[in-house]
Amino acid sequence: MDVRELRLGNYVDNNVEIFKLEAKDLIFLLAFDNEHYANPIPLTEEWLLKFGFEKEIDCGSEYWTIQIGNNLHLTISLEDNTAGIDLNWKSQGSLIWMMVKHIHTLQNVYYSLTGEELEVK
Repeated sequence: MDVRELRLGNYVDNNVEIFKLEAKDLIFLLAFDNEHYANPIPLTEEWLLKFGFEKEIDCGSEYWTIQIGNNLHLTISLEDNTAGIDLNWKSQGSLIWMMVKHIHTLQNVYYSLTGEELEVK
């Protein structure tokens, strides 16, 4: 994983436990470039539910959604171990589409859109 993708508060796996990055962890990663200290966590239904996303089914397709503003929702569809993020405003369709495979990327996108941390509920 590229350390430049990480921010304080991102969840990562160090092959022993899943933990939330603190400043000391980022300093360690930058100083020693230890690729085994922080591994990405795959995006799964379990994690989406932990973050407060709600599961919905539409036309036989499953997706998870969370409100991020007035009439603005972040919607994720998991397929082939990847996720597409689809922003809808007043049900007018896609504004942004991108692929997200890991928890830290979802956390970073959420923070960029809301200015708030995506926390486990």
